Amino acid sequence: MEYPKLTLKDIFLLITPILIGVISWLMWSYELHQVVGARGFAWLREPLTSIYIISFLIVVAFLLPLRVELKMPIGWTLFYLVLLYGASVGTYFLAKQIFYTLYTRGLIAGDNRIITLSIWKLLGTVILLSAIYFIPMRHFHKSTDGMHILTIMIAIISVVPASLICIEQLPLWSTQTAFIDAVKLGYPILWLPIFLGSLSTAAAKEWI
Repeated sequence: MEYPKLTLKDIFLLITPILIGVISWLMWSYELHQVVGARGFAWLREPLTSIYIISFLIVVAFLLPLRVELKMPIGWTLFYLVLLYGASVGTYFLAKQIFYTLYTRGLIAGDNRIITLSIWKLLGTVILLSAIYFIPMRHFHKSTDGMHILTIMIAIISVVPASLICIEQLPLWSTQTAFIDAVKLGYPILWLPIFLGSLSTAAAKEWI
């Protein structure tokens, strides 16, 4: 079977999410560790201004292939940019609160009810965000299978094991290897645009 060769445009679409991931990771790391400080769990309560720029970059990584490959009109691009940006920022703050409750009142305090409730809340948040991200893909790619909502969910959830592998192999200044420590190091921020951007490119080009 002969596979199509990658064009310069394909390479650009595949490299861009990686660059966005690295830039986002550097922004997160600098603000959290040099400006805010990441001692204990106090950093979870601190407002991180870089997240507003990072959320924008993640949305750009996802929408760029749809704009380039599916010729999404500029008006719709701006509309979905605002929609996904709002959903991403809202999800960040919601997930941040859930994780804070999970670790401080659930895992540390040993409250199994809080742990179970937090896990269900996180799952619901991922499902909702995946459905919102699926809207522009379905709008401009009529043949896109509805199962791609599940694919987006998998891409988002895959950030967790990818981040855990990173902190195991490259712990940097962290002495712990739990997911919360991976978040401190910014590994989810690194992987999220890479996974979402690559998925968007693959879906737009019908590789999946």
